[in-house]
Amino acid sequence: MVKLQDLVELFIASNKLNNDFDEILRLVCVKLLVGFDIESVIFCALEKNGSIRPNSYFGIDIETLGFPSQGFYLYERTPCGDAIKDHSTVFIDTLPKLPDEYADTFQALIPDRIKSLASIPISYEGRTFGTILCFSTRRTLKSQEIREVLDVVGLTCGAMLVNHNNHVPDTFENSERMDTNHSIKLLGNDRGETELTERQRLILQMISDGRTNGDIADLLGYSESLIRQETIRIYARLKCSGRAEAIRIYRASQPMSEAL
Repeated sequence: MVKLQDLVELFIASNKLNNDFDEILRLVCVKLLVGFDIESVIFCALEKNGSIRPNSYFGIDIETLGFPSQGFYLYERTPCGDAIKDHSTVFIDTLPKLPDEYADTFQALIPDRIKSLASIPISYEGRTFGTILCFSTRRTLKSQEIREVLDVVGLTCGAMLVNHNNHVPDTFENSERMDTNHSIKLLGNDRGETELTERQRLILQMISDGRTNGDIADLLGYSESLIRQETIRIYARLKCSGRAEAIRIYRASQPMSEAL
């Protein structure tokens, strides 16, 4: 079990390391996870456009894993996305073979020595930062003790990322409260610039992809009522009458290369 002394030492060390999160992950592996045959970890940051990208790592070469350059997307079925949307750790104990539900979207070349994976959601004080992928040579990571340790790791890393906020990309808030600090400007029907929050922009992007409010709620982990309220706010800010008009405004506001 994780000792309080280990956590205290980790926090002290993280303050000295400033923004070197690669080194912080090394300490997490060595101090907190060493007893569970977890030999490598990757921090995948949740970015404001809904993508989840490898950001820092220890013990494994990201290049050899063959992750797609654009990362993964929150609305795709991946261990990273599921951990964030469900607010709980995702376990896979069939490696190097991936379960069928992830085979098409979670592209990775898992070494034969790796037998299991855990994807831990990283959040703190209502802000979601992403996930930490833990790779183990042990077949199973599902014991209650390991679950409790991984929960501690998630909370600890979330607190450290708040402390070293400059290290990670801007993220959107994965909570019920609105994020008013970060906004995206679109050209509304009054031809003036209209500001949307990052969450609203992501919802509008998914509307443009043809997804229903129910789909968006399921994919982002919100209630359908919240998504419906947000779409009403989006329409009001864009001064449009509904989905078709909002999609037209959104697509017209995108750079040509992104719209194609």
